[in-house]
Amino acid sequence: MPQFIFSHTGYVALALVVGIAIGYMVWKWRRKGAFEERNQERREEIERRKTRILAYMSTRQEVAHRDIQELLSVSDATVIRYLDELEHEGKITQQGTTGRGTVYVVK
Repeated sequence: MPQFIFSHTGYVALALVVGIAIGYMVWKWRRKGAFEERNQERREEIERRKTRILAYMSTRQEVAHRDIQELLSVSDATVIRYLDELEHEGKITQQGTTGRGTVYVVK
């Protein structure tokens, strides 16, 4: 029985030390601006993809989200998010509400 208590206490102590070490590394990383830098890079990549979508759409009358998915090689959810952002920005219009018949056109 005492060995079980010791091993349990040992695991708790180990978890505490690991948690403190990880917390310190994250804190130090944030201080260096790594999160902000990564977020900026991600925002720039999203804008590049949205620009690519608009260029692709300018050569066609209408585009389905599957066309964009093949163009960018990203998930269906990511394409829908990009198209929603472009629609919210007033750059494209959605025609249709849901399903396969939904297409997008440049304004």
